[in-house]
Amino acid sequence: MQLPAWRGRLPWATPDALAVAVLVLVTLFAPLIGLLVCGLRAFGESRNGHLRQRNIAVALAVVCLAFLLFPVSQIDLLRDIGLP
Repeated sequence: MQLPAWRGRLPWATPDALAVAVLVLVTLFAPLIGLLVCGLRAFGESRNGHLRQRNIAVALAVVCLAFLLFPVSQIDLLRDIGLP
């Protein structure tokens, strides 16, 4: 039995999925920049008619805003997921 050949591409690694992953990382580690990036992404996706991507960006922008208003919650969250 022969295994299928590796094509070098992950099926879930679409440009939209990678963009969301970057937005999540920026949200966790740099909420001020994340707020700006998420807002710009939401604006662009809204203009292009991609409502799901817009809604994800808006939700992450709200998380960024919460992290900016309540910075203790960000530190607690990062400690809970195992980061120093």
